[in-house]
Amino acid sequence: MKPGYATRREAAVRVSASLRRGDFAGRVADQQILLFLQDLDSRGSDAVIAKLEEQSQIPLVIDDVPVRVELRVGFAFSPAHGTVFDDLHRRAQLAIVEARNLGERYAVYTLGQDERHIRQIRIASRLQAAIDEDAFHLLYQPKLSLRDRRIVGAEALLRWVDRELGAVYPDVFIPVAVHT
Repeated sequence: MKPGYATRREAAVRVSASLRRGDFAGRVADQQILLFLQDLDSRGSDAVIAKLEEQSQIPLVIDDVPVRVELRVGFAFSPAHGTVFDDLHRRAQLAIVEARNLGERYAVYTLGQDERHIRQIRIASRLQAAIDEDAFHLLYQPKLSLRDRRIVGAEALLRWVDRELGAVYPDVFIPVAVHT
């Protein structure tokens, strides 16, 4: 038996115990399980989360060390979020990322998340080119004391106008830069 096989099997048994009749699960990555839940919409997701969380509270034992499972779930519902498997899978993955970023147990895909994600990927891919092309500009904004009616300082502002993306604002490109 391969190391970790019993642990993965135990995790699968726990997930299966949380499912309803007609639902099924399949492992898609080392630490990811894809669930197909019949006739579920966003109103029923809390009950599913409660069952999964109950099972995840029991630590898995790996090499005699109890390990707590971190539960993160992304929901994509058919037909509201798509009817093609690849679209639903990608959108569920985006919801998982959203849950992780927000520190939540789960998140539901929202319409438009694909476009935001694609834009972030484009921004990340253009960052190095922007540096090479000297596309960042530093501007200074004076700080004015209204009482004294004089300039008391300045604030440095970084601006990026990309030849492909247009104006990209710091609240957008800085988190992407930090993440990548």
